[in-house]
Amino acid sequence: MNIKELIKAIKLIESEEEKLKSIGIDSYEQLETYLKEKGYQLSNSEIQFFYQYIKSNFNKQVIVDSYLQILQRMSTEDKFQTILLMNSNEIYFSSNRILSEEERKMALDYLDKVPNEERSKFIEIVSSIENSIKYINSNGKNKYLVMDAEIESAKKRDKRKDEKEEEKEKNTGTFLKNFALNLENPVDITIFAIKAQVTSDSIERKVNDEYLLRLLKIALPYLIDKEEKIHLEFLKKIGKIGKDVQDLDRKDVIDILVALAKEYESIKQKLSEIPSEEEKTNFLISIDNEYIKKSLLKTEIKSPLNRMRVIDSIDGEVSPELKEEVRLAQKMIFEFISDNSEGKFKAKAEEIQYMVFKGTDIIYDKDYNHPGVSQSVLDEIKMNDFKLEDKLYRLEILLHEYGHSIRAYSNRKNIGSAEEIEEGTQNIFAQEVINHYLKKHGSIELRGERLDAIYPVKVSNNYIDYESWMKTFMYLNESEGKDIDVLLSYEFGEEEKFINMVFGEDYGKKYLLDGTVLYYRMKKDDLYEANKERLKRINKKSKYYEDNSILQEFEKRQLPDVEEPNL
Repeated sequence: MNIKELIKAIKLIESEEEKLKSIGIDSYEQLETYLKEKGYQLSNSEIQFFYQYIKSNFNKQVIVDSYLQILQRMSTEDKFQTILLMNSNEIYFSSNRILSEEERKMALDYLDKVPNEERSKFIEIVSSIENSIKYINSNGKNKYLVMDAEIESAKKRDKRKDEKEEEKEKNTGTFLKNFALNLENPVDITIFAIKAQVTSDSIERKVNDEYLLRLLKIALPYLIDKEEKIHLEFLKKIGKIGKDVQDLDRKDVIDILVALAKEYESIKQKLSEIPSEEEKTNFLISIDNEYIKKSLLKTEIKSPLNRMRVIDSIDGEVSPELKEEVRLAQKMIFEFISDNSEGKFKAKAEEIQYMVFKGTDIIYDKDYNHPGVSQSVLDEIKMNDFKLEDKLYRLEILLHEYGHSIRAYSNRKNIGSAEEIEEGTQNIFAQEVINHYLKKHGSIELRGERLDAIYPVKVSNNYIDYESWMKTFMYLNESEGKDIDVLLSYEFGEEEKFINMVFGEDYGKKYLLDGTVLYYRMKKDDLYEANKERLKRINKKSKYYEDNSILQEFEKRQLPDVEEPNL
């Protein structure tokens, strides 16, 4: 019997089995007569197989054994062709007995010869999940096809389950996230997450690469939410799309982002093969993709001189309408940080400033519906003409958004943030920058006009409660003259230093995980317990006390000391 005869017999069994069970067949001749009366044209071997199956009391093992006997006479490639033939006839057998361990690996190498629409079912037969993960981690030649097939297979697998639609989607998503977490190469994890449209803090933490995380943060909100608009400016800026950006469909976007991840891996490989830092510097300068350049600068170039050469090759766009504001804001920030820092920290902070100033686009958009926003995935600050007549307000907004950009660049890879800490901090950052400049220069001039700014300026905002977090952090260190140090350590990613200043070394450990501060876990009770001594007598004259809801809450917790009676 050959494979085509077996398929014919199996199809016949599927259509006639229930009828034959009901009438009973006692001999080969009786079966032959029955089949002829039904109009079937079968060979003797096909009828013999059918009769053997009936005599086994319809035991499916007879079919499996016949299939295995046929496969034993075949070459490995013929086995793969046979599996495809069986799949096309909707006849499926597990690979555990069909293929050896070595053949299952060979099957994944064969995947590029399998028609695209058949790959997901083929991979279900020839590979286990563990085998596919192992193949991808060993950099198998078809690893990206294996990713596609496993993703498609997972989606089809859940569709076959009799469950509610949302439960199916949950099961698929959980499987795909776990699959991604079992991959080893950060580029492979990123590509799989983009293709599968899954994300989690665990995935981002395992990727732990600035450029790849940028791709994930650009791709996934758009790919997961059909209403979300992708940051097409990013794709335009790096020259991957032209003007007709709205013509891109989701597959186009996925293909572009996957290509960007592969390009990054290729550039990193080339960079690792360059022997001297001088040559690496020249290579980085030659790279067109500025986002890749910024990411690799952090990890590959150590010499301050070479780092500055790379930074000098980066040029951010500044809208003409904002050039004077940008020039002034940069001068104010530089003076504030330079005058309030020293040593290695000062050198680090000044370099980060320079990178942010050189590499951040400042875009004027009169139609934008918010006075300003820092988009860290794009390294862009966008502003509109809201309150155009109030030049001080406009400067405050720009300083606030620059604060976000500095913080984002300093802390790109860290996971975990809290809006109340971040937003309130940037208001205080803007306020401290302005007041430092006023104290130093006496006034602020913009386009030849002296702004209506009298020291001390209080930045107008909607984040009074949010500001209370950083105000409290700074208050705790004010008596030692380290309040500005707390603010700058937050801004410039000095995580351990910041936590130790706020909580102390022992209590602060709970907020550090693999060098990452998990701000979203920060609790007022922890802050209070760690600082009971410093909060024993709250100084209401401190500039950090006014409009500070957290300090005022802590004040209410303090009970007056009660003297022991004299006995």
